[in-house]
This record gives sequence, structure tokens and C-alpha cells, in this order.
Amino acid sequence: MSDIRLRLSIQGVVQGVGFRWFTKHTADHFNLAGWVRNEQNGTVTAEVEGDGGLVKEFLSELKTGNRYARVTRIDEQPLELTFEAPPFNIRH
Repeated sequence: MSDIRLRLSIQGVVQGVGFRWFTKHTADHFNLAGWVRNEQNGTVTAEVEGDGGLVKEFLSELKTGNRYARVTRIDEQPLELTFEAPPFNIRH
């Protein structure tokens, strides 16, 4: 059962470098629900829901990023649980 849902605002070099695909792959690895999308201001927004420990590991992976991304900041906003089931999606 899910126990945490967060909205993330991810800043840095995160567009045009495969970061959304990296985020989806990482969320799938941890069996998390949610979505990710690029924003017009150059940031990436994501919502993630799942086991609190796995979400923490997911965030750690995002901070490292893929080899082309450079994450400088991740702002977290807690949200109400939706009990959404995986998969994690890329939104356009």
C-alpha cells in the first residue's frame, strides 16, 4: 500500500537530456506510480506515489540524474494519497 505522494519540481539541466525517460525508468524500477513532464520554464515536474522508503531511494537516484542531466535542486510538496497503481507515465 502506498504511504507517500509528492509533487516534485526539478531544476538544473533536465530538459533535452533524456531526464524524463530516466525518471520513468527509475520509478518503474522501484514500482512507483505517478507521472513526469517538462515545463516551459525549463524545469521538470513530477508526481510520485508509493512506499516511503522506495520514494526516498527514487529521490536519491533523481538527484544523481543520468549522465547528461545535472540536477541542482528538487523541491518537494506533500500531496494527498490517491492510491494510484503503477505504472509511472511521461506526460507531454
